[in-house]
Amino acid sequence: MRKNQLSIGSFQAVLYRNAKRNRKYFRPSQPVALNVVVVREIEPPEGVKPVQWVLFTSLPAETHEQMTYIANQYRLRWKTEPFYKLLKSGYGILRSRLNHAKKIARYLVVVTLAALTILNLKKKLGLPEDGKLSNQNYLRIKDAMLNPNNPDIDFDLRLFAAIAKHGGWLGRRRDPIGPTILMRGIFDLITVLDFVQSYQGLLEDSIRNQDALQRLLNVSLSRRF
Repeated sequence: MRKNQLSIGSFQAVLYRNAKRNRKYFRPSQPVALNVVVVREIEPPEGVKPVQWVLFTSLPAETHEQMTYIANQYRLRWKTEPFYKLLKSGYGILRSRLNHAKKIARYLVVVTLAALTILNLKKKLGLPEDGKLSNQNYLRIKDAMLNPNNPDIDFDLRLFAAIAKHGGWLGRRRDPIGPTILMRGIFDLITVLDFVQSYQGLLEDSIRNQDALQRLLNVSLSRRF
């Protein structure tokens, strides 16, 4: 992620649909008039292609405020892309075989909440949307993954590291934390939290009766082996 210094400008364009009559092209009498807003990066880093947006719009784009509004709306619209990527690539929503409206609605609610949780965590931690990690972010997440119970490490960072670990991230420097890992990890975490909430009393009793629990585990292991 880098900070960009941008220039912005606009011009008008008239678009004609190619029409053909008697094997000859002609201009229809009803062209489409649009404003074109161009946003371009000033002085990008050496060897890096400058950021450039060319935006076609029917909105007015004469003043700097109007052009900035259009560019900002496009920026906000682009922020939805990571969300859909999580749904499609992370949890394979397009491969769902549900064919009942209520089941699909319930399914969408669950995966939407999971995706928003991930996006909010990444935003709070300042992590990139594409999953690629800088050396600094890698070391932060790796430390949190190795020390999940360390109260000196930010809770959100420990939570994100737990999601990544349970999603299959091995903690290797070259491996990005992509949408598949994150969605798999968040659903694993939801399952654990649901179990803890449902059996909170049983877990508390197990802590108070560790000897009985140990005997149960020993019996189970002896039968298995």
